[in-house]
Amino acid sequence: KDEQSTCPGIGNACAGNQCCGGIPATGNLTFPCPTADPEYGLCAVNYAECPGTGNHCRGNQCCPGIAESGNLTFPCPIADPAYSECATNEIPAVLVQVARSPGKKDEQSTC
Repeated sequence: KDEQSTCPGIGNACAGNQCCGGIPATGNLTFPCPTADPEYGLCAVNYAECPGTGNHCRGNQCCPGIAESGNLTFPCPIADPAYSECATNEIPAVLVQVARSPGKKDEQSTC
């Protein structure tokens, strides 16, 4: 089942049960390659947060539609870049944000 894929948000090639490097939607923690088995659990997280709702999604799934996507469903941030089963293929860029870990205090930035 080691189908070739690409790590979303990173662009590195991956296949099957491997971890991809972190992206903001996973709190910059490693996550499974889009073609990993559903039960594969050796990465730091096995889900991402859907922009705009915070719903958890994994791999080739659609996030719920939000106003910024015209209320159309869109790919999970860790879906295979070629995944096209949602109502739109565009992830609302304005909403892609860092997933916060529960219990961590937000740090203030002074620019």
